[in-house]
Amino acid sequence: MGLPGIHIPNPLNKGAPDAPDYKGAAEATARSGRPNQISPWASTTWSSGPSMGAGQRGIADVLNGTGGAGAGDGRDTQTMALSGPLDAANSSMGSQLASAWANPLDNGAQARQHAEDAIYQRAASRLDPMWGQREQAFNTGLANQGIDPNSAAGQAAFGNFGRSRNDAYSSALMDAIMGGGQEASRQQQMDLTGRMAPLWAMSGIKGLSSMPGTPPGANYLGAALAQGQYGMDAQKMNTEFWKDIMSGASAAATGGASGAAGAYGGR
Repeated sequence: MGLPGIHIPNPLNKGAPDAPDYKGAAEATARSGRPNQISPWASTTWSSGPSMGAGQRGIADVLNGTGGAGAGDGRDTQTMALSGPLDAANSSMGSQLASAWANPLDNGAQARQHAEDAIYQRAASRLDPMWGQREQAFNTGLANQGIDPNSAAGQAAFGNFGRSRNDAYSSALMDAIMGGGQEASRQQQMDLTGRMAPLWAMSGIKGLSSMPGTPPGANYLGAALAQGQYGMDAQKMNTEFWKDIMSGASAAATGGASGAAGAYGGR
């Protein structure tokens, strides 16, 4: 204990001891709580990267993100791996997912058009003969009544007949449009479901690979607080030590002077 370059004996056994390695202790505690884990479906392992001294990472490394975890900064790295069959299945479904989304999502336009045409044609196949027969019956009825088709009464009758027929076909067209929209929505949902199926399967595999929760990392804040407390305690201990040294030196000087005066006076 003493000033730099000066050794002063410490018979009183006071003063602060060497500072503990709080940071190292925190890191060791964190690592002891991170065992490698192996299950029938997956495994997770831990490794520690070598620490790199100050100034050894160049500016380019920092900007490019190289020399990261496990490659020089001393941080722990967790590696998770699936078992053989699950790893192969996961890779296969990943490829399927990428392939499924290589093209834009089907908006159902083609399915809509096909559905509209099919629905309307089916309705028209029933409406055409029905309104054909009604038109014949209508014309026959006018002739039997002696109504001239070009007369006001004939034109009014023809107008009512035409509007009724148009309403029937318009209703069929509206049904076709609504049915086409439903089919387009169904087709798009089917396309989306097919594209997402590999991802849902991969999510299931992820559930099999889950491991117990990872403990928190090293408690650097706690280590820093402990280091700070140690510094204050050490300063206090060292102050007490030097007070004892100075008190002892003062007492020795006073005693030496008294002895010398007594010896001089006895002559």
